[in-house]
Amino acid sequence: MRVMAPIAEIENINTEEIHACMEANFDRALDARYSMRNGQLFGAYIHPLSTLTENYFLSAVHQVVAVKANFGSTYSSSELFFGG
Repeated sequence: MRVMAPIAEIENINTEEIHACMEANFDRALDARYSMRNGQLFGAYIHPLSTLTENYFLSAVHQVVAVKANFGSTYSSSELFFGG
């Protein structure tokens, strides 16, 4: 199962923002991730459908909305913030 939200066109994102996304994938994006496809930056959460529960799905939606909303600031997928 994938929950995804488009964030921006890659051509409109600078190198520092791409680096911030990659760093966030390591310590702030939790289960959601910043990802790229066909010239577009997305927030994405991927989970096996066979073990998906309602709570996992609700968490996925919350985290994807958060990575989109926090792009350009904390790059976090929740209110929790770890790292520098």
